[in-house]
Amino acid sequence: MTESFIPQPLTPRGKFLATATIATTLLLWAVGIYAYRSLPAQIPVHFNASGTPDSYGSSLTFLILPAVFSVAPLIILLLVLFRFKLITRFPYVISLPAFYMYLHDLPVERRGVWINNYFELVMALGGEITVYLLVLLIGTYDGMLHGHMPAWFLLFVVAFPIILLIPFFYALSRFSQKMKHESEKK
Repeated sequence: MTESFIPQPLTPRGKFLATATIATTLLLWAVGIYAYRSLPAQIPVHFNASGTPDSYGSSLTFLILPAVFSVAPLIILLLVLFRFKLITRFPYVISLPAFYMYLHDLPVERRGVWINNYFELVMALGGEITVYLLVLLIGTYDGMLHGHMPAWFLLFVVAFPIILLIPFFYALSRFSQKMKHESEKK
């Protein structure tokens, strides 16, 4: 980015979102370790469309799942931590045309605030994704414990990502409108 900006620390809301994402990620690990220790060595690892097991494997699955599920929150936390360096070196990290269209019209001292606002939205989505993964892990544990997936599991797997994305895209739209409004005041 050729424009200059003044880096801003995370707001209290941003710090809360980061802390909540870290806490939920740690909870993922706690559930995974608990499941690994409480399940027998041989467990169902795949379920058919009716929710009954059709493949069996090792309970080590519950040590692998938290590792895999932790990747997305870790990437989001790193993006937020290094947000100003990333925007300076790799401006395409924020691939929102409206963001760049209005950013250069803002006063230099306000640009860092808007960058933080954008990354707070990303952090909120990251926290929601982490909660989604936690519920997936708990549902999987429940299914392996009882020999069939819970009735709510398939609906949750399909519907929750849509429920996550609609408010996120709405928030991005509002974000762009507010940014445009402030840039036009100049």
